[in-house]
Amino acid sequence: FSSSGGATEIATMYNDLKTLFDDAVLTITGWTNVMTSRQNLTTMTDEVTTPDGLETIKHWAVDYSFITEK
Repeated sequence: FSSSGGATEIATMYNDLKTLFDDAVLTITGWTNVMTSRQNLTTMTDEVTTPDGLETIKHWAVDYSFITEK
């Protein structure tokens, strides 16, 4: 979520997420990570009431798929 007027803050968060999860190899006890891939990005904007008044926030929901095998 970002209440910044521009896209820089949320784009930075998105890039951090990609760095963390894209092609990540997870360690799951008793399982083998086969594949990790980003599936979807949904952009949303909402108006929320804060102590400073009504603000528009950006919300980018990112879906990942993790395939594992025993």
